[in-house]
Amino acid sequence: MPSAPEIKKLSLDIFDALIKGNFDSPLAKKHLSPNFVSKHADEPETTTLQEFITKWQTAIVPSMKVEVLDSVAEVEGDKGKVWIYSRLSGVPGVQFVDSVDIMEWSGDVCVSTKDVQRVVV
Repeated sequence: MPSAPEIKKLSLDIFDALIKGNFDSPLAKKHLSPNFVSKHADEPETTTLQEFITKWQTAIVPSMKVEVLDSVAEVEGDKGKVWIYSRLSGVPGVQFVDSVDIMEWSGDVCVSTKDVQRVVV
């Protein structure tokens, strides 16, 4: 199991690649599970990496900007979690969106993410 600082850096690098639409990122390919589960608000969860990528591609808005405000990681045994707190701007119809992405790790593989958002109109 990588250390907390290591999974934090991996998570931030993967997050950055996905925000930029780089779905072929070597880090994402290496460290995201093929059975990656994603939960976002009240939408149905995705249960495979390909399903997540397909959904994510439709969610990216060209005008959207993402600023990571903070991140925290913890490791216990062979499990780890990373919380990424970010602010999204440039989303049509809202001032900004505060978002917390919780990425769960098993060894050096990220197996799931849960996104909790607060929309400010």
